[in-house]
Amino acid sequence: MIKVKLLKNRFLIAAACLLMAAAVAFVMLPQFYADRDATVTVYRAAAYIPRGTLIESRHITSIDVGAFNLPEHIITDPEAIIGRYALTDIPQDDSFLPEKIGDFLFSETLDTLMEQEQKLVTVTLPSNAAGLSGHLEAGDVVSVVCYIAAYERYVTDEETGFDVRESIPAETIIFPELRSITVFGIENARTEDIQELKTAEGTSVDTVPKTVTLIVSEEQALKLVEAEYTGKIHLVFEGREA
Repeated sequence: MIKVKLLKNRFLIAAACLLMAAAVAFVMLPQFYADRDATVTVYRAAAYIPRGTLIESRHITSIDVGAFNLPEHIITDPEAIIGRYALTDIPQDDSFLPEKIGDFLFSETLDTLMEQEQKLVTVTLPSNAAGLSGHLEAGDVVSVVCYIAAYERYVTDEETGFDVRESIPAETIIFPELRSITVFGIENARTEDIQELKTAEGTSVDTVPKTVTLIVSEEQALKLVEAEYTGKIHLVFEGREA
C-alpha cells in the first residue's frame, strides 16, 4: 500500500510539474517575448538644446524603440514637451524626462518679470523699524525714504580762497522714482525668505527682516543703489494686494 501511495504522489507531482511547464511554455513565454518585441515612440532632442530654451517642434525628433526596460518616466507624448522650457542643457539624441523640462524657467513670477524687462534689487534695512517691524509681506507696495545724517564738509571761500568748514544738516529724501514699488521678498540675516519661514511648523526661525528685494525698473534700480550708499533706507507702507 505504501508503495502505491508513493507512486500516486509521484504521479501527481509529475503531473503538476508538467502542467506548470505547459503554462510557462504556452502562456507566459509568448507574453514575455511579445512584451520584448513591443515598440513605443519616444522623443529625443534633434540637436543640442541649451538651458532656458522654449522647446518647439523643430527641437524634437521621434524614434521607435523597444518598450522592454524603457525608463518609467520617459515622455512619449510630444504635447508634454512642446511649449515648455529646458531646465537644463539637453544633449542631442537625449530623451526627455519630466525633470529636464518645465512650464517656467525659474517660476511664474520671475518669468513674467523677465518678459516685462523688470529688475530685482535687494537693499539692506538698517533697523527693524526700517522694514516695518515684521509687518511687511511680499506683494506689498512701498515707498523708499532715504535719510542722510548731518555731516561736515570743506568748501573754498570765494573771497579769501581758503577752505572753510561747512555743516550740512540732516536730510530726508523721497525720490519721485522710488514711490509705489512692489516688494518681491523679505529676507533675514541668513538670506532666508521670511514669508516661507513663517509657514514652517515646529521650528525656531529668525523672522527679523535684514534685507528686502524690490521689483523695479532700470531707472529705479539706479536710484535705489544711490539711496543705499548715500544714507539709510526706510520703507513706508502704501498698500497691499487684495
